[in-house]
This record gives sequence, structure tokens and C-alpha cells, in this order.
Amino acid sequence: MAEDAHGLTLGAWTLTWLEGRPVAEHPGGVRVALRADGTVSTESDSSAIDTDDDDDWLS
Repeated sequence: MAEDAHGLTLGAWTLTWLEGRPVAEHPGGVRVALRADGTVSTESDSSAIDTDDDDDWLS
């Protein structure tokens, strides 16, 4: 699983649809997408690790 491969222990995946294909993104900087040819693309950006609380705007 992507969580194990990239050491992701916190955060939730966001699933969206782009041009009719699923795209899952994790706040830890991992993006998994289904390409038009049916293959799966996995991208990792270690600088995107989000340690900030997303609910700050509620305060």
C-alpha cells in the first residue's frame, strides 16, 4: 500500500475525479492517479508533508 511505501501514518486521502479518472492525494505529498491508458501513476513530494492542522480556520 502507498501508506507503507511512503511512511504515511497521519492524514486522510482525498479522492477526486479528473477527466473521468480517479485521483487520490494525501497531505503527506503522495498522489496516485489512473492514467488514460489504464496504468497507475504514483508521485511523491516529500517537501509537501503537512504538519499544520487543517482546522485552524475554525478557531
